[in-house]
Amino acid sequence: GYGESAPRTYVTGAYQEQALSSVGRFVKQEGLPWELKDVNQLWRFTQGLLKGNRDYAAICALETALLDAFAKSQNLHAAAYFPHGFYNDEIQYGAAVPLADKKRVTKICDFIKTVLGINRIKLKLDRHFDRNKIALEALRGVYGRDCDLKVDVNCDWDGEIALEHIDLIREFDVKVVEQPMVPGHPDIGMFSARLKKLGVALMADESSCSLLDVKTLHREGHYNMIN
Repeated sequence: GYGESAPRTYVTGAYQEQALSSVGRFVKQEGLPWELKDVNQLWRFTQGLLKGNRDYAAICALETALLDAFAKSQNLHAAAYFPHGFYNDEIQYGAAVPLADKKRVTKICDFIKTVLGINRIKLKLDRHFDRNKIALEALRGVYGRDCDLKVDVNCDWDGEIALEHIDLIREFDVKVVEQPMVPGHPDIGMFSARLKKLGVALMADESSCSLLDVKTLHREGHYNMIN
């Protein structure tokens, strides 16, 4: 239940042992709603814990666990406690493909396509152009153009490397680029503008760990969506 605030030092500055320690500290607090009667008790408690991004993972884990327990006690799904304006009648499944050599990427893509019947793919990339190109070629070798393709860079690019990949993004019909640079990188605006000219969306991940982050991203206008 860590969500996108996963305890990774390059995201929130926290690591797993810190997150577990924080959860242990939070459950000992006097305000913990052990007898939940209303979901707002949960929201008030977790909001009161927000005092810095190092505890995001712990708060997310604890909130998820408490929400799950409360929903089960009420014989409801956890989604019942969220606004319904974004509900959809359909769920669209996707699959992730790790960055690997041509043989492994081909094998994984073939399984996803033929066994799972999924054509929404997220391919992991890193900073190495040649390796990324091989992976993209392997994926398109299985799917052709019958694939809605997103690439996930996990903050591994800078401005120069990002621009180096522009032609690959166009050639292999990438629809979304996820978190190409570290949060706050000065070149993200430039790269975002180049992607917009290609009709490619820019997705935030590590840049969006809190509501404040979301508001900042919206104000800056570089990202189109959030994972």
